[in-house]
Amino acid sequence: MGTGTLRLSKVVAQQIAAELSFACRQIDRRDWWHILLKSAGRASSDTVTSKCRQVRNLGRLARSTGQRYIRDGVRNSARGDAGRAKQFVVGLPSRIRTYADEFRRLKEQQQADQVVDMMLTWIIFWASAGGSDLEGGLPDTDLAFGIGNHRNVVSHTVLLGLGSEIALRLGIEVFGEIHSRLPSHHMRAWDSSYTFLQTHRRASINAMWAGIGAHFLKDANLFAEATKPYTGMPISMPMDVHQALFAANGAACEAAAFVRD
Repeated sequence: MGTGTLRLSKVVAQQIAAELSFACRQIDRRDWWHILLKSAGRASSDTVTSKCRQVRNLGRLARSTGQRYIRDGVRNSARGDAGRAKQFVVGLPSRIRTYADEFRRLKEQQQADQVVDMMLTWIIFWASAGGSDLEGGLPDTDLAFGIGNHRNVVSHTVLLGLGSEIALRLGIEVFGEIHSRLPSHHMRAWDSSYTFLQTHRRASINAMWAGIGAHFLKDANLFAEATKPYTGMPISMPMDVHQALFAANGAACEAAAFVRD
């Protein structure tokens, strides 16, 4: 890296710091508490509202599926579902080609937006899940409190997803408050960052839920006789119950990621 580039990077960093300092000086201690409380309330409300809508949609889907199985019989319904799954797999190459053709017809900026959205989704998914081996990630942060607290009922249930979504929404809300207090003539990077966060918020939240769910499903280890059980449970339970709880929480997280609001 040349001297000129280093000097430019230093100038940019100083300008960003100066603009951030300007925005923060507009906020006194009481305003900070007001912003944090307001942002936390909005983030919590949006999270709960979103999850309630998803639970209702998932409930309607489960109800209609159950009614269909009762009406048509389990064997016929299962055979029909298997046939539809097979048709989906057979038609997948055609749908990929269609998607590729549609992507090529998009404007350059629209193509860039889709690529960014896809890359962000994968990055957040793997970061939340713990990488390709699904070890680490958000659920395993409980190891910081000691191995005896690993896989506790807070870090390895949907409570982790709810807390993470609230934290993510809170961060975006606070960033928006700071962005609104920047000097009138500020770097365009601030506006681009704010627009990026707003545009890709839903994809980020869904990817986070999907990653956490994948980690839980892996921890269930349903094809083994045993796995590490939950800690912090009020009563002792058989291992298969622990595995079922891991699997249920994993499925619930995946539903939160893929069932639309």
